[in-house]
Amino acid sequence: MSWNERYATDEWLFGTEPSEFLVEHKHLFTSGQKVLAIGDGEGRNGVWLAKQGLEVTTLDIAENAVNKAQRLARRESINIEALCQDIVTWDWPSQHFDAVVSIFVHLPPHDRHLVNRRISTCLKPAGLFFLEAYHKKQIEYATAGPTDSGMLYDEAEILSEFSTMKTLHISTQETEIRDKDGSSTKGCSVQFAGRRSVIN
Repeated sequence: MSWNERYATDEWLFGTEPSEFLVEHKHLFTSGQKVLAIGDGEGRNGVWLAKQGLEVTTLDIAENAVNKAQRLARRESINIEALCQDIVTWDWPSQHFDAVVSIFVHLPPHDRHLVNRRISTCLKPAGLFFLEAYHKKQIEYATAGPTDSGMLYDEAEILSEFSTMKTLHISTQETEIRDKDGSSTKGCSVQFAGRRSVIN
């Protein structure tokens, strides 16, 4: 089943509450900043960011998800730019955003390396990057996420791929995965917050 088919429901598959990781780092954002949320699905993180006074662009490959993100924004009486785009082939701007957010976006290694390089170049000097994804240990939990370990992360890979950034936070932890029916299971995620060098 494609992502577009999965999102073809009136329910929000992953809820409407933002990532707790983002909320914990709310203090790093400044009102008016331009923020890009990639693979933002139904908009739970993009809409929350916009509610903090940020100028938000969200991207997702699934048209049904983008439509729901726009609907959620209208419900919350805020504005976001929600685009149906493949982040691998999107024409990324250079040094345009103050922050980029990637929450549970999992790509094959080749595509991931390409996107991660573009994340670094689309940030303004001193721009922020926030990543939360399933850890390679998630395969042992078998509760959610990709079954291909190449699409999962660990701390060493993140630090290597974003070696030009100053690390503000990195951690691996057991996480609670909430289903749309209110039930929950356990998983393992890795979180990273970094800041691009001020040198162009």
